Amino acid sequence: MSERIKCPACGEANLQGPPTCDTCGASLKRAEFVEDSASRHIPTAEEVEVFVGENAQFYADKWSRSRRGSGWAGFNWAACLGGLLWFVFRKMYWEAAAIFAGLIVLPLPSLVMWVSMGLVANTIYLKKATRTIARVTAAESDRTTQLSAIAMAGGTSRVALLVALLAVLALILVETFLLGGQI
Repeated sequence: MSERIKCPACGEANLQGPPTCDTCGASLKRAEFVEDSASRHIPTAEEVEVFVGENAQFYADKWSRSRRGSGWAGFNWAACLGGLLWFVFRKMYWEAAAIFAGLIVLPLPSLVMWVSMGLVANTIYLKKATRTIARVTAAESDRTTQLSAIAMAGGTSRVALLVALLAVLALILVETFLLGGQI
């Protein structure tokens, strides 16, 4: 396993050698070494761009801020306004199902639910991206294959979004017409 140097300014993993970060140009003199393994893999800018697809720079900026200190990746208005549909659109199906189940067990007022999703969405997405990229890079040795697998696992799904919208509409219709609004 090769070692990478983690930039203290932006958190980007750099190959050992150059005295400055490939991404932000900061000095790597005080940087820490990071073992390049699946358990501690720090996604490169290229991997993040391939995983996220559209809006990669938006998430790269949010995630680099998270890595620099607080662990919080900022507020996400799309997740706040789109709720569970944003999670489905971003291919975070298990996360959407877990949130949905949690809302059934602990129903929250709509405003609290929406704001909560906006607060946690970027951080959850960062963890999902990091786990997925680490899993793929550990499983595949060929860089082209890695990037292709990362792209397939990440990105967005308009089809899943459409299916989720239809499911929400079906639930509303069932609740309104068959159960008389008793849910």
